[in-house]
Amino acid sequence: MDYYYGVRASEATAARPAYQGDSLTAVDVGLRLEYSPATRHSLFLDVSAKRFGGSIKDSPLVERVTQSFVGFGYLYRF
Repeated sequence: MDYYYGVRASEATAARPAYQGDSLTAVDVGLRLEYSPATRHSLFLDVSAKRFGGSIKDSPLVERVTQSFVGFGYLYRF
């Protein structure tokens, strides 16, 4: 947690105070939809959302408490 969201005293500034977080729990949910128009071809859509735990929300490096993702792809099976 500290590696990505912590701020060491040597890195602190007036706009970014020092911060050391504790353990945390994050909730991550996702959904994948897949369509196969032919035997070897597939199209897929991935949608996911993550809600950060308390230690990450309190970090001065984080602006939002949720993170969302949408991805679209094509897969050809050999």
